[in-house]
Amino acid sequence: MNSSAIRQTPGTDGNGSPASDETGKELRTDGRTPAAFFRGMKLVVTNKEENMSDETVIRCCAPTLAAIKTGSIFNCSFASRKEMTSSLRAINQCLLRKGVCALPLRYRDGKALIYLYRPEMLEKDLSDSVAADILKEAGCPDENSIRRIGWLIRRLEESDSFPHEIGLFLGYPAVDVRGFIRHGECRYTGLWKVYESDAEQARRIFERCRRCTRAYLRRNQEGWSLSRLTIRPRRFS
Repeated sequence: MNSSAIRQTPGTDGNGSPASDETGKELRTDGRTPAAFFRGMKLVVTNKEENMSDETVIRCCAPTLAAIKTGSIFNCSFASRKEMTSSLRAINQCLLRKGVCALPLRYRDGKALIYLYRPEMLEKDLSDSVAADILKEAGCPDENSIRRIGWLIRRLEESDSFPHEIGLFLGYPAVDVRGFIRHGECRYTGLWKVYESDAEQARRIFERCRRCTRAYLRRNQEGWSLSRLTIRPRRFS
């Protein structure tokens, strides 16, 4: 995956401390804590029930809606699986025609981990040779992106932690995911840790994502719908 195509949602921690959710709980990945590499994941985790409102989706996924990054994940509370399915059906009816899909990666104790992504961009990202090697080494099937998402779902069902490879599904540079797994030298810390990709380019991407989220939230407050804010990009070459 070319680092020029990497995008990421705004995170909450850029000072070198562990990434944490909104309740202050430390986020962790399997085999290594704290999960500083994944400080860019904007996980919406609250003690109150939160419906999957347009504002929540925009706050957590604006760069994906804008086709700046491949995917985003966030937690959302539902009264039941039936309510979750109904909410996801509604958002997919709205966004599928724009090239965006939403699905649950995990549902547990009334909370779902939602993955909102662009299938065409994900297919391109995972076809990168570095990404393919990382997934193969992790035991992920060398098939299409749908099969690989199925593998990710199984990994998440087996553990409360995030596998290192999840970054490949969110638009992180594959070389930086590799650098994190290999305990490489971090060259820059922002929305994710930069190991092998271009640090200056990463800074520009981080700022672009922050501006995108702020702009989308403003537009939403002005009455723009989720569908209107979601762009349909030209086909990727």
